Amino acid sequence: MNAEIICVGTELLLGDIVNTNAQYIARQLAGLGIDVFYQSVVGDNEKRLLEHLERVIERCDILIMTGGLGPTKDDMTKEAVAQFFDAPLIFNQVAFDNMDKRVRAFTHQGPSHSNQKQAYVPKGAIILQNAHGTAPGFILKTRKKVIVVLPGPPKEMKPMFDKQVVPYLRQLSDKILVSKTLYMFGISEAKVNDLCADLMDSKNPTLAPYAKENGVELRLTGAARNEEKAVRMMEPMLKELYRRLGTFIYSGSGRTLEEVAVHNLLHKRQRLAVIEGATRGHLIYKLAQVEGMRKVLSFNRVAVTEEQFRQFHYANNYVSDSYVRLLAEQFFWQLGCVSVVTSLSELDEIGKRHIYTAICCDEGCFSAHIEVFGDETEIINRVCNHALNLLRLHIS
Repeated sequence: MNAEIICVGTELLLGDIVNTNAQYIARQLAGLGIDVFYQSVVGDNEKRLLEHLERVIERCDILIMTGGLGPTKDDMTKEAVAQFFDAPLIFNQVAFDNMDKRVRAFTHQGPSHSNQKQAYVPKGAIILQNAHGTAPGFILKTRKKVIVVLPGPPKEMKPMFDKQVVPYLRQLSDKILVSKTLYMFGISEAKVNDLCADLMDSKNPTLAPYAKENGVELRLTGAARNEEKAVRMMEPMLKELYRRLGTFIYSGSGRTLEEVAVHNLLHKRQRLAVIEGATRGHLIYKLAQVEGMRKVLSFNRVAVTEEQFRQFHYANNYVSDSYVRLLAEQFFWQLGCVSVVTSLSELDEIGKRHIYTAICCDEGCFSAHIEVFGDETEIINRVCNHALNLLRLHIS
């Protein structure tokens, strides 16, 4: 069984608002075991919407539409659906009473003539009551298809979908999908693909890598009649992934790099000193968001200028692998705690910068050096992530 999502609204085409509805609905459908092969956006134009319905209706079992259910003239999704499926609009008293109640609560007046059009729904449709707005949604079953039409505002669409549409769709699907995501750092999407190419040929469970700002995510998805069977089906591949990818995997539960680093410090009962010569306080900010960080932080200094960074320890070249290692070792012995240091070079002649990070702990001193391109915000985030990765690797 497969579904298609159509979001209606000229404001989506113009980029005035982000289309979060499609993302939300697609995720919920995946959990129900319903495949989504296509998503599309159509402006507030009845002719074009009718033409689009003609193109898509034969390629899906379930069609889910959002938007265009408002009281104004350009809200015409319901009218287009009624015309296309030959289901005339009829007045629904329950929908009207709900709308009347909500309108009076906000305006202390009855519904306007424009509002009243929202009480009309296609003949034979199942009404989806709107607890957060005036426009009801509906489900229309026709031509061996299921048509679900929902309001556009997410605050109205989401609860309507979760509480009324999901139970209906669950009866139609004979399987569920269960996903497990592995979070990795220090390896590229291409390298993951090379190491796991044969596993990615699997049809069930499926495996898909995604390059993200903070690393690579690898999603494993199994389809079965129930969650227990899906989890059991995924276990052999999950074990193989851990064997092949090893320490590149920092989480299988959704925890961030900073959460893993702080958890490891707490588990080892270690204290931490953070010396930032490149990240302008962003590293300590990331760490400070994690519960328990106050228990492990022993010392923090942020050097905003080159002169401030040099004051920690004099050296001819303070932006180098040897300098950050020396500085980390110095603070480790002075403070008696795990020390992490970050440093970043200025732009070279081709627009490249050098990231240096180091950590010193009971197991020794370790450092990492990479070359990066990009804007300041992106680079700072990468410096932070490399420092956090050193922490979670060597305090584990």
